[in-house]
Amino acid sequence: MAGVNPQGTLALEGTLTGPLADTTEGLALSATGQLAEAGVDYEGAALLRDLSADLSLTLDSVAARSVDGRLLGASLAGDLSVRDLGRDPRIALQLTTGAMNLADLAAFAPPEEVGAYNPQGTLRLDVTARGPVPSDAASMRQLAIDGSGRLADGGVDYEGEALLRDLRAGLGFSGTAASVQDLNGQLLGRPVSGRIRVRDLFGRPQIKGQLAGTADLPRLASLAGADAPAGSIAGQADYDVQFEGPTGAPDAIRPRGTVRLSNVRVPYASFRNPVEIPDATVQLTGTGLSMDRFAVRSGEQAASLRATVQDLFPLSEGLAEADPTLSATFALTADRLDLVALYPEPDTSDVAYSQLFAAHLSGGTLDGQSPEAVADEMYGGVQLPAYAVEGRVEVGTLRNDPQRFDDLSFDVQMDDRRLRVQNLTGTTYEGTLAGSLTLDQRGATSASVRPAPHSVWLAAAAPGRVPPATTPAPASALTYDFELRDAQAGAVLEDWTTLGRLVTGTLTLDADGETALTDGFLPRTEAFTAVGQSLVANGGLSLDVGPAQALVDALNLPVASVKEVNRLGGPFAIEDGQFRLNTWDFGGPRVNGQLNGALGLGGGVDLEMTLQVPLSTLSKSGLPGRLGGGDGQLGALLSTLVEGDADAEAVPVTVRLGGTMRDPSVEVLNKDAIVSTIRSLAKEEGLNRLRDLFGGMGASRAPPERAFRRGYHPNTGRGSGGHPGDP
Repeated sequence: MAGVNPQGTLALEGTLTGPLADTTEGLALSATGQLAEAGVDYEGAALLRDLSADLSLTLDSVAARSVDGRLLGASLAGDLSVRDLGRDPRIALQLTTGAMNLADLAAFAPPEEVGAYNPQGTLRLDVTARGPVPSDAASMRQLAIDGSGRLADGGVDYEGEALLRDLRAGLGFSGTAASVQDLNGQLLGRPVSGRIRVRDLFGRPQIKGQLAGTADLPRLASLAGADAPAGSIAGQADYDVQFEGPTGAPDAIRPRGTVRLSNVRVPYASFRNPVEIPDATVQLTGTGLSMDRFAVRSGEQAASLRATVQDLFPLSEGLAEADPTLSATFALTADRLDLVALYPEPDTSDVAYSQLFAAHLSGGTLDGQSPEAVADEMYGGVQLPAYAVEGRVEVGTLRNDPQRFDDLSFDVQMDDRRLRVQNLTGTTYEGTLAGSLTLDQRGATSASVRPAPHSVWLAAAAPGRVPPATTPAPASALTYDFELRDAQAGAVLEDWTTLGRLVTGTLTLDADGETALTDGFLPRTEAFTAVGQSLVANGGLSLDVGPAQALVDALNLPVASVKEVNRLGGPFAIEDGQFRLNTWDFGGPRVNGQLNGALGLGGGVDLEMTLQVPLSTLSKSGLPGRLGGGDGQLGALLSTLVEGDADAEAVPVTVRLGGTMRDPSVEVLNKDAIVSTIRSLAKEEGLNRLRDLFGGMGASRAPPERAFRRGYHPNTGRGSGGHPGDP
């Protein structure tokens, strides 16, 4: 009886009749008595004091009537009886109490359950209980409790902060259910009201309730343990929410109702500035939520968002690491978004993804750093969630310097860590863009692990939260299909290649392909493939870039003959680290031709170009001097041909471009054929002049149309429309 400290007096008077034997069979007991000034302690605290009661006893029952006293310092009155003591004891209890202090009541609970909750307030009860004397969970479920109660000035702390204060509520008990009615008070310093009912109290309790009030988001975030600087979270939430579910699994409780957010500001590690929501209404549906169109900002970047989430609750299933049930739809619109201003500034210098892309494929560096390392620092660790998401994005102007997209729109589909962007349309580089791409992270994880401090994380269970540093980076693969029409060729090449503005004019590009990606989302050169068509129109070759200048220098061609291009393009394929040109046409006002071969993504050049060079252009080049042995005869022939009918004739000149883009080489492959062609043309021109001179006799006469082309009339011996004596 240690710690019980029994007190008071007991007076009994009774009779016992029956045979004296080893059992109670046949015995009868009847007794009455008085309990006076009784009291007991529990764990050193006064539980009962000044207890008095009329007692009656038999061998299988005991009863205390007209009970009066103090329970935890509050008044106590009622009756108690227990029958069937020898078999399955059953209790009947009726008690009425005064205002019991909750702090005193909590002292009798296990310390680990009370913790630092610091319960406050008072509780009054007027209840009855009937059923088996509780001895285990099964007997507790058969106990029926009926009655009422009253909570006043209730309060609870959490983590040293006032969670609930000034709670007032009526309590109800019916069978194995309990209810809290007309609840009013303060939750984190803001008003709260509602009602709660719990059924199957002693079995598998199920809670159903409704709460309405206003929540202060900074205090709520602090209570939830959000790791955010003081003052970085702002806003409030007005809520009216119904909820239902098992009390033993709060995660599975299904909420319904509305939450209105006002002036919300929340920091997000992936953005430079906090996310701000001036006003939004969240409609909780029990299994998910929906939000009508609302404005969202981060710094000067603003957008409008509408979203619906299904199968979010229970959270343990909706947000499960493996096979989450969550699915969502959304629509995002914005007049203007600048991604560079949206994302955090990296530790490295301002580097665009297109620059990393170009340097990586060419095997170069950026300010002495490998593009792979810089990309890993900026983008490493991005992981797609496994949720199912469908949405639509429409942006008037999207900036991601140096790129700009206008009237951009596309559909998004994501499932099982696979992101598909479809029906993409927009304008960029002053041309139109259309196509689709798929980012797939369903494969095995990559060998590299750590996320960078400034990484942009797409999957975070909470704002600012990122996967642990030991999480392996997912392996990523990209497939794409796009068409770019009438874009500025020089700007595209300058941004996405190391070629600079190799060509000017408009570019039409149609390509599809696939590639594995590095951890920094750069294409793995050995796995980068594509096929398509490319066409540059109404432009020219830049003489500021190696191959074109080398061609002009090697052949001593007039600059205009190479610089102006009406058409350059044809089919291509990217494979094995090379950009293969499959018979590209080259057409200009002075020179036409074809181009075959490959450009190495690392900068190597292996091209064969056949140019149809007019005699007039060829005569002004340095080729005649190189091919004619230096005696000037070939140049003289060309001069004669240019002055005659053959000036418009073209000579095929085939050259091989080799070396690298920075240090190209040029070799003329068909020198003998060029000389032979020039001499053949000269011979034919001489014969034609003889035929013209003598009127063309017999079958060997030059065709009349050739004679008339120079204005020569075979019958008069002079040119039509000419003067006497004209040759």
